[in-house]
Amino acid sequence: MTTARDRLYWAQKERAARIDTVEIYHPVSGVLRFALRQFSDITATLEATAPRNPSEQVLFTAVAGSISPRQQSSGVVTRNLTFSSIGTSAYSYISQLTGIDTIKTPIELIYRSYIASELTQPSNTPELYEVKPITIGERVELTATDKNPRGKRFARLFRSTDFEGLNGFI
Repeated sequence: MTTARDRLYWAQKERAARIDTVEIYHPVSGVLRFALRQFSDITATLEATAPRNPSEQVLFTAVAGSISPRQQSSGVVTRNLTFSSIGTSAYSYISQLTGIDTIKTPIELIYRSYIASELTQPSNTPELYEVKPITIGERVELTATDKNPRGKRFARLFRSTDFEGLNGFI
């Protein structure tokens, strides 16, 4: 005897395509938005807390590129972004970023993920990164470091000098 729960479990689920997007920003050169691994541009709505154009529909340019999953080593969370083929305007924009003094104002990268059938809001909490090295060759490669200190998943090492009242316990 088949129950409703069994039918729900074995029923074929609707497939949902994920669209990875990145927004690269520096005040000197402006903002550039990309939809990774896409064949056509997409228009999506940003979250209400976005630093630029909150709750507005913006255009993400389709590019052949990929972003790595979050990687952590020595307490630093990074993602690597690689563009295998980008347009000449995007290439010149990123080329400009290599000559900018990024010590005072770093290059920002915001990673958002959307579900293809629901482009009215990101499907994840947007992740803010700071772009460190940019490599331009046959491909354009960026290394982004997490700017959110809460994203670092390690505990602080406490010493007895931090809490003098706990000398007998530590």
